Amino acid sequence: MSRSSGLYRLQEIDLDSDRLKERLEEIRVSLDDSIEISQLRAGLAENESSMATVRSAAVRAKNDVEDQRLKLQNTERGLYGGSVQNPKELEDLQMESESLKRHLETLEDLYLEVMLEQDEVERAMGASSASLQAAEADQAVLHAELISERENIDGRLANLEAEREVASASVAEQDRKAYENLRDRLGGVAVVVLNGDSCGVCGLTLSASSRQLVGSGDDLIHCIQCGRILYGG
Repeated sequence: MSRSSGLYRLQEIDLDSDRLKERLEEIRVSLDDSIEISQLRAGLAENESSMATVRSAAVRAKNDVEDQRLKLQNTERGLYGGSVQNPKELEDLQMESESLKRHLETLEDLYLEVMLEQDEVERAMGASSASLQAAEADQAVLHAELISERENIDGRLANLEAEREVASASVAEQDRKAYENLRDRLGGVAVVVLNGDSCGVCGLTLSASSRQLVGSGDDLIHCIQCGRILYGG
């Protein structure tokens, strides 16, 4: 096995590990992401608060209507019950009765408005609750899938770590250090397979002698343009 081929195998393992670790980070972010659920819960809480307010208003409006009806009944009892005979007092009671009726109509209209508002809030609260339940159910399914995938990735990473130990054992320490230094500097790709007579990354065409040296595998040949280790494949 040539020196570059051993490093190329090491790089394949490292790149696979990099991809899996990136996916693990995506999974972590997805598992931590609860923005939608939080927004839905906040919306439901707001609707519940509105419902408490409108219910209190409905109780007050209903009591106002009932109190007004009682006042009207008492006035009309005096007006039509025969206990009052004085014309002036009867006229006053008649005027009071008409005033109470007008105010009763106003209170009944207000009560109706409050009840209609309560119906709207109840519908909104029901919709919010349904949306939250659906989102929580979807999230539970997604989380189960992501956790299963995470466990699978953890197992694959453990296998790759074992493979890396084996692959690393066949590489000279100085070659491994050179490879790891290049990986750090060049975005994770330190070894590149030739594309014909050219560097597979930057496209520089190799001289015939350089191509021959790469093919022999006795030494590590670097691309003079991008600096990566060249591998004949």
